[in-house]
Amino acid sequence: MTAIDDPLQKISERSGGRSSRDYLLKDRGKVPASLLESSWEYMGDEDIPKYRYFRQDWADAEFEKVWYKVWQVACHLEEIRNVGDTMVYDIGERSVIVARTAPDTVKAYYNSCLHRGTMLRCEAGNVTECRCPFHGWTWELDGGLKRMVYDWDFEHANKAEFDLPEVKVEVKDQFVYINFDEKAGPLDEYLGTFLDHWMQEPFENTRLTQVVRVPFACNWKVGLEAFLEAYHNSATHPQLMAIASDGDTEYDIYPGQPHWSRFIGVVNVPGTFINYEVTEQEILDFTAEGFGMVDENGQPFQAGPGETAREVIADRTRAIFEKANNVDMSHLSDSEVADNVQYYIFPDFIRHSFSLRDRRIAYRFMPRGTDPGQCWFDTYLWEYGAAPEQDEHGDPIPSVQMTVVPEGKVLAEVPELGWLGPVLDQDLSNMPRVQSGLHLGSAGKPGVTLAHYQESRIRHYHRTLEQYINK
Repeated sequence: MTAIDDPLQKISERSGGRSSRDYLLKDRGKVPASLLESSWEYMGDEDIPKYRYFRQDWADAEFEKVWYKVWQVACHLEEIRNVGDTMVYDIGERSVIVARTAPDTVKAYYNSCLHRGTMLRCEAGNVTECRCPFHGWTWELDGGLKRMVYDWDFEHANKAEFDLPEVKVEVKDQFVYINFDEKAGPLDEYLGTFLDHWMQEPFENTRLTQVVRVPFACNWKVGLEAFLEAYHNSATHPQLMAIASDGDTEYDIYPGQPHWSRFIGVVNVPGTFINYEVTEQEILDFTAEGFGMVDENGQPFQAGPGETAREVIADRTRAIFEKANNVDMSHLSDSEVADNVQYYIFPDFIRHSFSLRDRRIAYRFMPRGTDPGQCWFDTYLWEYGAAPEQDEHGDPIPSVQMTVVPEGKVLAEVPELGWLGPVLDQDLSNMPRVQSGLHLGSAGKPGVTLAHYQESRIRHYHRTLEQYINK
């Protein structure tokens, strides 16, 4: 028994044939089967306890039973592009060094000197060895012990046991995943059928250009949940209503797949809340003004006779792909090159497949220290075209450096984010209020009430969270 027998059919009936499926069925080119495949299940309608967002004991349980047990994204390969490049990944009370130890090898180590525990690395950078600044004990880049200072005084220590302890690591789609649990199964097993969808991604010729980190004054789940649904768009992002079909968004949950979900948001079409006639040219004018989608003369794209704005933007995006990849993209459907197809990977990672405007985007939400009221929000940004192997002088291309935004800074003023900054400012303005309201209002109403369909991805990941916590 389900609360909604066929959500897409209900949406289509309510909106007059305007569900995401209806748009995809009208696309030019052949839409991949993975995009036409929908899946949803009713998961109950009980409230989600508010204490999950602010109680320290719940946060502690998340660290012990989730973060220290599951696969999670530590960094992108372009952040450790060259041999000797290292990243520091901190989660809860644990810290890891992720290192490029050879051209095709990445390793991860606990970030602690085996002498007296000093952190070996405090920031990203290129090194030839890991040397403790306190007493000088040193390890090779591959984790092997190189020097035990005054080793004559450590006759009781077995040098063979003093290599840096490793953390499980795997690379998938250019991202480095780690897992603290030595008994954890392989990453492919964890991701499940997500790989059947994501590996149909046709655009491999892209380069990571920016990683931007923003401190949020909220629980990591508060930040994450805002990006798992389009239900908030009409209130939080009213400027998007003329070009983003919010209420028509498809939400997909797959039985037996606890670690991922999806939504399909059709763009460059009027939103559900628009109660007036919007012309195709008005949509193109808006994308020019708000997102810099202009022609070579800096003017809005023009819709020809019978053309829709969605088709015009799709053709423009195909041209970018064709130039970057040097292949014919004319066979691809409009949805493949222009819609917002978003995948979530438990616990904290979001990938936008295909294209979002003229850039690809991924998000990561993670606890900031051990305070349940603080988190980090990381944005990864790509552009099309492969990164060069060497600069004009023949030197290696440096790794992409993370930009850490000062607390309180307006994101519209962060040049690395471009048009995305003002949109994220709107999301950011909600977060502290949500966090405070959850805490202060829990006595009056102890739970969060979720919509059956539009917020079903939130309920789905909470179910997975519960399964780990209750193990």
